[in-house]
Amino acid sequence: TRAMLSGLQKTIALEPKHVPARVALAHGLLATQDREGFELQLKALQTLEPDSAEVLSLEASAALLQGNRKEALAKLEQAYTKEPSPTTLQNLAREKLRGGDMPGALKLFEKWIGEHPQDLQMQMALADLYAADRQDARAIAQYEAVVKADERHVIALNNLAWSLRKSKPKQALAYAERANRIAPDTAALIDTFAMVLLENGDNQKAQTQIERALKLEPNNPGMRFHAAQIRLALDDTDGAVLILKSLLGGKGDFAEKAEAEALLASLKKD
Repeated sequence: TRAMLSGLQKTIALEPKHVPARVALAHGLLATQDREGFELQLKALQTLEPDSAEVLSLEASAALLQGNRKEALAKLEQAYTKEPSPTTLQNLAREKLRGGDMPGALKLFEKWIGEHPQDLQMQMALADLYAADRQDARAIAQYEAVVKADERHVIALNNLAWSLRKSKPKQALAYAERANRIAPDTAALIDTFAMVLLENGDNQKAQTQIERALKLEPNNPGMRFHAAQIRLALDDTDGAVLILKSLLGGKGDFAEKAEAEALLASLKKD
């Protein structure tokens, strides 16, 4: 990073009006928490290209540094209006989400995809947002649209398998198998496959698959929790409790931690 920043500074010394170099340097200084250096570059850019989307986005970053989220949001709105692109949209959506405006973020993506139906990356981002907002039917529809456009899109296949595992376990299994054929040694895909097998009642095969996933990522807390769930389905309560105690004894956090704690508490009661 230092070498990169040094290279950009040399470019600017030779060519002070080199806007892309100044923008890149401003981002680099921001990332390294050099606030003074960042503000110097921003001032120069405000003189060179005051109304560009890049400069407006950097002004939003400056506003956030000062704790002014309202100003930051206004600048990001201006940047997106000035230059609608996946980058300016995602920057604006991210800030809306930070402020708890999920409907506003969703509207941005929905409008973009309405105008750019072939943009699979943004379709995936919208599907993930729907999933985060627990709009499962809409998330599934988006993932299906991605798979229709690209039948080898492993992330969409995997997410479909996960989303459908409880409501349509057989369909979920078909998606999980497809994903694992395309990328056979990917821990996250194997983990989903294991949990889909569990929902299909194939507990022994689920155990085999979760062991494979854990060989690839032995410290993954989510996968360890899934291993406990599978042990429980195999009537190995002691094994499940052992895994859960070890898992919850650590300091790390993970998405299903509350669920894991509730499961351990229920097993202790028994």
